[in-house]
Amino acid sequence: MNTTYRNRRHSVAWILVVLFIIVSALTLPPQSTDAEWNQGHHASGTFQAANIGPLRNFQCDASNTLLTTRVDLRWDTPAELVGEDVTYEVSWEGSGLLSGSGGPIEVRGNQYTYRQTLLTGVLDFGVDFTVVPKLANTRWAGESSYASANGFTLLGAVGGFDCEIVGPN
Repeated sequence: MNTTYRNRRHSVAWILVVLFIIVSALTLPPQSTDAEWNQGHHASGTFQAANIGPLRNFQCDASNTLLTTRVDLRWDTPAELVGEDVTYEVSWEGSGLLSGSGGPIEVRGNQYTYRQTLLTGVLDFGVDFTVVPKLANTRWAGESSYASANGFTLLGAVGGFDCEIVGPN
């Protein structure tokens, strides 16, 4: 075989391949797939958001012994969640010299007791609390409620100690 014959044979083969591709593309109909978009479907639904109000009857009481300052927070379940499985997220931010922040922690039940030892409240005592009601096992959260406890301590003696509800915001 000479070179000219071989080159012509390769050219004819390429032309046949190209013609086959073109004819195949033009003669094969489109095939259906799992995602057929040629039929219109209408769907409808409703969405309802949970409305979780603030804590009811939120109370804050503070007491002091020689070595410990104690703050008791109590509340009633929001009206919208009575009879539901509710948890409460409690967190606090200390403003005393050696106080720190804490939480959030999950509380089951309607009260939380915070204790601070003498060593962390030597000069002053100040803690701001946040309590958030939550529908258990969901991400639904209600309004935050706030309380603030303040006082001056010196070797366990407390002066001007108070605890007040500063409200839901």
